[in-house]
Amino acid sequence: MTTVRTRTKLAFTHLARLPRREAAATGGSPPGDGPPRTRPSSAAQRRRRRFGATLTACVAAALTLHPGSAQAADDTFVTGFDPSAFTAGLPTDGDSLRASSILANANRYALTTWWTTAKDFDAQTGTYLDFGGVVENNIRPPASEAYALAVALQTGQYDPAVTGVPEADARAIATKLVRSLAHRHRVNTAGGWGYGWQTAYWTALAGTAGWLLWDDLGTGDREQVRKMVEYEANRFIGWHAPYLKDRTGALARPCGDTAAEESAWNARLLFLAPVLMPQHSRRSGWTYKANELSVGAFARPADLTDATDVRGRPLRDWLEGSNVDDDGALLNHSQYHPDYMTTITESMSGAFVPALAGRPVPANALHGANLQYDAMVDKHWWPAPLPLPCPDSPSYKAPGANNPNGTIYVDGTETLYYPHGWEAGPLRHAAFSTLDTIVRAFGLDDLVAEKAGTWEDLHAQHVLAMQQRPLAGGAPSDGRFYRADGEDIYQGREEWVAARAAEAWLAKWLTHQGALGQTNAADQIVIDDRDRGVTMTGTWTPGSPASNGPQVFGPSVRYKTAGTGTSSVRFTPRMSHTRSYKVYAWWIAAPGQATNTPFTIAHTGGTSVVTKNQQTTGGQWVLLGTYSLGPGSYVQVNDNANGYVVADGILLDPS
Repeated sequence: MTTVRTRTKLAFTHLARLPRREAAATGGSPPGDGPPRTRPSSAAQRRRRRFGATLTACVAAALTLHPGSAQAADDTFVTGFDPSAFTAGLPTDGDSLRASSILANANRYALTTWWTTAKDFDAQTGTYLDFGGVVENNIRPPASEAYALAVALQTGQYDPAVTGVPEADARAIATKLVRSLAHRHRVNTAGGWGYGWQTAYWTALAGTAGWLLWDDLGTGDREQVRKMVEYEANRFIGWHAPYLKDRTGALARPCGDTAAEESAWNARLLFLAPVLMPQHSRRSGWTYKANELSVGAFARPADLTDATDVRGRPLRDWLEGSNVDDDGALLNHSQYHPDYMTTITESMSGAFVPALAGRPVPANALHGANLQYDAMVDKHWWPAPLPLPCPDSPSYKAPGANNPNGTIYVDGTETLYYPHGWEAGPLRHAAFSTLDTIVRAFGLDDLVAEKAGTWEDLHAQHVLAMQQRPLAGGAPSDGRFYRADGEDIYQGREEWVAARAAEAWLAKWLTHQGALGQTNAADQIVIDDRDRGVTMTGTWTPGSPASNGPQVFGPSVRYKTAGTGTSSVRFTPRMSHTRSYKVYAWWIAAPGQATNTPFTIAHTGGTSVVTKNQQTTGGQWVLLGTYSLGPGSYVQVNDNANGYVVADGILLDPS
């Protein structure tokens, strides 16, 4: 693994006065300490320092277990991908070769027709590409292509004999895409893209490509990639995981507007951020939200009462609602939607990043996948149930004669059945093929009689055959999947296929490397001041990094003048199980703050009060003590103190 850092320092040691009105230059993202120093990047040099890099990673992992340690925080420390850590070579079985061919075809299209004609990027001679705007159609397609090219190049799969483009040229194109995407992000360029719906997904694609190609990026470009990932990840600290229905079963969003896919792609970014920046002071917040979002993305009503252990706590304690029905049926755009059912691969693909870093895959990233797959393969969608799922739902479409039960997967054929008819187009097979491949890699086809390998053969072979079709007029294929607009109306359809092809290949390659081990080890619980489970009495002033400085843990903080103890902020994690935790608190430090801020910990043995000096040790986790916590436990800060009192976040460490 390639490691880069600036000079050793404590993160965020300057004081934040309350109230403060200095705007942070990065719009709320904690600033770095300047560009990192470059280390040699040749393969031979990487191999020579492999032992040292592995030792560094082990030390970083150990530091993660001690959030109160000052040495644990180094926000500019970055660990890049090290391909030399994987020595098993390329898989040679037929299914893997087919996945490789699909990705090679997608890369060929990207490096030729897409680069030179569809986007005309080869005509741009500047350091950074101009993508023509900041919305989805401008940013997501090049991020997808950068990701697909980076995966091929860094796994050793890239074949210039297939693409017709030398590897050095392909690498130059991929790195230009990455550095341009990072440069055009708003944290690096005023008016750029970012901080919006779906932008975490684009960042995950571009950031993963940057992490994979770290040794190919210059010092300044590395820092821009780091800041892009950091900025987008920080905004999810305290984020309320969205659900279609709340815990009572009532709609929490418009009917037919599940939050499944957006939680999955947001989790994807949050799996990447702590791998890229393993010693970052906010890594605990990122990891917790990755866990929460991936568990909740495809949660069912039945999960709300399920006591199965997931990362050290009952499944039910992670959740505030559900996004799919108990049988796996998923509503989006007011219809039962097979295309969106496949988006469970977003969180599953995000978990490939830890695997690429030599870490086990977090089991929560796979939650619900076997049930979703069973709904694809075995659920009968016909005869049509009544009433329609939403008032504005389209009518059910009868399946063909070869599919009398109306299952989405049709036995013996690549045909896909859409209960309400297809929306984007009839040829979305790349998503289903990738789902088959990843489900097979993790052995998550335990609920279906017809296993994932059978469906992978049907769907992946169809994808390959579609890529091999001649172009209009009979010209040989340039690797693209689609030919006519009616096959898929999505503007970024070819780039979407490329990203799906990269994920299918990664599933094959990582399986061959023996790198898909899993962990369900207990993990930390982090509650920010704006999270669910936080209640306030009295009037507390909200703050932010822009107004109160970069010591603020997430996007917000609460503070109040000294009082009598009647005003409080209470952090109450959902807990139906009792276990021992080290309890930490986070605050921002300033001279005008209390030296005797009271923290009350309600635990299974009663209540304990710990006072802390909030004029010091700001911008880090500070240990309050070790307690047995369970149902009804909480941590509370009140205003019975001799100065400003700050409530920002708590962390419970089961280790």
